Amino acid sequence: MKTAPLTVLLVCLFLLAAAPQGDAGWVEIDAEESRTLFSGGKIKNMADNEGSWSVFDTTTGELMMADDELAIYTRAEVDDYCQAIIAATEEALEQMSEQERELLEQLMRRDDETPMPEVDVTVESLGEGEAIAGHVTERYRVLVNGFPYQDLWIAPGAPVLEEIDISGLQGYQRRMSSCMEEATPWAIGPTPEASPDYEALLRTGWVMRSIQYGGAGEIVTENEVVRLEQEEIAPNEFEDPAEYRRVSVKEFMEARH
Repeated sequence: MKTAPLTVLLVCLFLLAAAPQGDAGWVEIDAEESRTLFSGGKIKNMADNEGSWSVFDTTTGELMMADDELAIYTRAEVDDYCQAIIAATEEALEQMSEQERELLEQLMRRDDETPMPEVDVTVESLGEGEAIAGHVTERYRVLVNGFPYQDLWIAPGAPVLEEIDISGLQGYQRRMSSCMEEATPWAIGPTPEASPDYEALLRTGWVMRSIQYGGAGEIVTENEVVRLEQEEIAPNEFEDPAEYRRVSVKEFMEARH
């Protein structure tokens, strides 16, 4: 009878050792209640109440997108998404009425005659910012062609950066910007986010607050991180949903629209 407590302890230790262990990672929640997980080079974003989520592997460039309501998901490399976007745009153009097509052709002719202006990005340091969600920040202003574009509060050297390949993430963002520009050249020009100075700024830390300005200097959007903490994250958070049907990128885009 005296050996019972020891037996129970050994069984408990065995069960703990056999149970799947999570990996250390980071959890971010912003003011819009969007939840993002970071671990092992992967980023999982879950927008509140939208019923969809995504996982991007910053080390391989693969993006997985899922829709809970439709119970479908797709997984592919960035170029596959890019080609699907371009194909969808071309298909939409073919389905336009003659009047809509004429209007678009006018825009395209005007774009040929008046190319998109060059994007001159300047980053200004505004000194120390306030602590946000327990993280010390530094404040910066991003100007485009001399006009305010963004104010950013950045937590320098934030450990969350150790969980991802920032160059891989920026490469993905750069490719998607290029893709959108290719798909709709009459509407989208070079983006400030793809400039070397902007990318260099984001490599210094993690954005904790952002203010986006419009062409007239008005505030267009604001967002802020309300929580950024280290947590243990289960590996299956980043796995394909086994109960969902896998579809092509094209099928996924069509189903959601």
